[in-house]
Amino acid sequence: MRTITHTFNVYKYSELNADAQDYAKQQYLDLPWRNEDFKELVETCLKEDYPNSVLEFQYSLGYGQGDGFNISGSLNLKDVLKYESGKFSDKEIETLKEYFEYEEFAELKKNYRYGYCLADQNDYVGLLWDQLAWYDVDVDEILLSKLDKVVCEHVKSLCKEYEQMGYEYLYKIEDEEMDLVSAANDYEYLEDGSFYGGD
Repeated sequence: MRTITHTFNVYKYSELNADAQDYAKQQYLDLPWRNEDFKELVETCLKEDYPNSVLEFQYSLGYGQGDGFNISGSLNLKDVLKYESGKFSDKEIETLKEYFEYEEFAELKKNYRYGYCLADQNDYVGLLWDQLAWYDVDVDEILLSKLDKVVCEHVKSLCKEYEQMGYEYLYKIEDEEMDLVSAANDYEYLEDGSFYGGD
């Protein structure tokens, strides 16, 4: 029987050369739990920013056709108005608040085939309009049309924001951040940037 001992060097992230650092970063970005972390991040943000809404989301971020980020579910129009109030006059806001006493939600479509945003396909004032008509409320059609456009642009912008966030989170990491992550998790590396599994 023979016993062979193999000796190799173990490095901190900052000690790796540029090629090895790139490989180490790619290994980290490919870790499967990062996708779950991104989902939890989005869920937390949506709940905090739209507390009266019940929203879901789906995404596909592979730089391919049909990729993107879509938000679906029940969107509370008052949640949107707090961000877009500057686009309405005080009188318009008071009128909308009166309208919201009859209906304050819009239903956003889920994308069942791909991940891209369906904001342009949603009817943001349909439910509201139906309720106002049911109760025979005198409706400012121009104002509701304006609300529909404002909410549509808001949702499109939000989808784009989360899409960009996803690409940044899942595919990019700067050296400084990678160095901090490595130190916080006691990551060590072989010369080529491979994770060192420990003694």
